[in-house]
Amino acid sequence: MWDELETELSSKSAVDGYDSLFQSSVWYEKYRPKTLDEMILPDYIKDKLRVYISDGGKTMPHLGLFSRLPGTGKSSLAKVLMRELNAEALWINSSLERGIDILRTRIQQFASQTALRDCVKIVVMDEFDGFSKEGQAAFRGFIDNFGGNVRFIFTGNFKENIIEPLLDRLEVYDFNNFGPAQIAKPILSRLEYILAEENVQYERDDLLKVIKSNFPKIRSMIGALGAGLHTKEDGTKVFEYSYVGDSNKLDELMILMKQKDINKVRTLVYGLGSCDHIFGYLGEHIELIFGDKQEALINGVIALAKYQSYHSSAKDKQLNALACCFELMRLL
Repeated sequence: MWDELETELSSKSAVDGYDSLFQSSVWYEKYRPKTLDEMILPDYIKDKLRVYISDGGKTMPHLGLFSRLPGTGKSSLAKVLMRELNAEALWINSSLERGIDILRTRIQQFASQTALRDCVKIVVMDEFDGFSKEGQAAFRGFIDNFGGNVRFIFTGNFKENIIEPLLDRLEVYDFNNFGPAQIAKPILSRLEYILAEENVQYERDDLLKVIKSNFPKIRSMIGALGAGLHTKEDGTKVFEYSYVGDSNKLDELMILMKQKDINKVRTLVYGLGSCDHIFGYLGEHIELIFGDKQEALINGVIALAKYQSYHSSAKDKQLNALACCFELMRLL
C-alpha cells in the first residue's frame, strides 16, 4: 500500500490533491493569531482587552468565551491573552479531564503557588460546556477561593449549558453576536493577507463568497482557501471558489454522522458535486466527532488516512468517501 501511496504523491495530480486537502489545516496553524491585533473581534472588545493587557491582567475579570459553531476563535483568543500577558498558565481540556477531584488537586496546586515571575496566572478550561453541573458548581468555589491569585477563562459552544451562578462570575463574550458589520471587513483583510503571503492569485468576489457561505467560522474560511487552491500548468497558484465544496453541507454531514443516520449520510455524500474536500474537512473536525473517546479518535485518524490514500485512484470517489464516513460512524 505504501508503494502505491508514494507513486500517487509523486504525480502532479496527487500533489495538487494533497495541497487542497491539507493546506487548510497547515494554513490555519501557520496563520493562527498570535497577538490581539491579529484577532478577528469587534473593536469594542479589543479596546476592553487592551486595557486588561496594559496593566498586566490585574483588572482582568474571569472570562467566558462562547460560540455555538467551532472555528470562530475562542481558543485562539485564550492563547493570545496568555501570550500577551506573558502569563503562567494551566490549560485544561475539559472534555478529556472531567474528574473533579483530579482537577481540584491540579488547580489548587497551581493557584496556591506563587508565580515564578511577576505576572498574572491563568487557568483555561477549554470546552467547559460539556462539564457536569456538579463539576461546574465546584468551580464557583475555585473562583471565590483562588480569584485573587488566578484568572479563569472558560470556553465552550453552548453558553446555556453553563449554570447561572458560574456565568454571573464571568465577563462573557458571545461570539454568536458578532455580525458581518463588525467583523466581515477584518476577515476579508485576513484572507487577502494569507493568499498574498502564499503567492496565490485570487478574485475578491471569490473571497466574499467564502465569507458569506462560512460566516462566522473563520477556520472554515481558511479551510476553503485550501480547498479552492489549484496550480496552473505554468506553476501559478490560484484560488477559485468554484473548487470549494459546500461547507454548510459538510457541517450537516458531521452532525448526521454523529447521529449515525446512515440514509441521510448516504444521500448527502452522493448529493455533493465533488467529494475531494470531505477528507480535509473531516481531518480538521475529527476531534469534534469523537470528543473524549481517545481510542476511537486514533482509529478514526488511521481510517481517514487510509481512505484518503485510496481516493485519487478510486473509480467511484463518492463510494470511497461514503465508505470512509461509515467506518468513522462505526467507531462512534
